Parts: sequence; C-alpha cells; structure tokens
Amino acid sequence: MVSIKEEKFEAVSDLNTTWNGLSVQCLLETEIHPKEEIVYVRSGVRYLVEKSVVCECVLGLSFLIEDFHTVVTIDEECKRINFSSNLMPTFLSITYGALRGALYERVKGTPLELYPLPLLSMPELEKNNHFKVIR
Repeated sequence: MVSIKEEKFEAVSDLNTTWNGLSVQCLLETEIHPKEEIVYVRSGVRYLVEKSVVCECVLGLSFLIEDFHTVVTIDEECKRINFSSNLMPTFLSITYGALRGALYERVKGTPLELYPLPLLSMPELEKNNHFKVIR
C-alpha cells in the first residue's frame, strides 16, 4: 500500500440526533491504473434516514504492484481483469477495514457510533466490487 486518501466525509450538522429507520449503502470500486502500476480501491458508506443522507464517508487506498503486467492482465474484448495471484481479496479486506476504522473515528461520541459498518464476507465484498481501467 502506498497511500490512503479520505475522498469524502460529510455528515448532517447535528450528529447527536437519534434516528429511526437508519439504513446503510456501501460502495466498493477498483480502478486499475496500468501506466502507474497501481490498483486503487475505493470503499464508501452512506447512512440514510428515509431518503436523506445523514452521513457519507469514502476512502481510497492505492496499492503499487511490482511487475504489474505479469500480475494483472486486462482483457479488453471480454471486459475482464485477471490477477495471476489472488490479490483482490487482500486489497478489498484492507480497504474495507480501513473504512470501518476511519468512519468509527469520525462518528465516535455520536449516535452513529452505535451503527458500525457491518462485517462483510469476502464473497460479498467481491460480488459488490466494480472494476474500471484508467488509461
């Protein structure tokens, strides 16, 4: 890992309110940057009450891969990205764990502290991950 970036943190001005019907939406997105030999994994969470966002946090982590082109192949025709080693579960786990910690620090001492991000299984993380190649 070469960097961690908080892309966004927004919350309603009064996080000391309690909410009924709080729901959570999660984001997982992976950008492949072949020229820079970087895999950038973004994870995010949005807390909503009805349809109003009360808190949103997005975090991105950059992973530098030595010998990138021997580890990552991009099949433009089939729109697939293949890894010769099983790196994505590790990248997803680290990124999602970092989001959980960053969010907890931001909402500590507020009612949202009672709603930590749920633990997700690796198959669920992988299923919800979206890839795109940045040229």
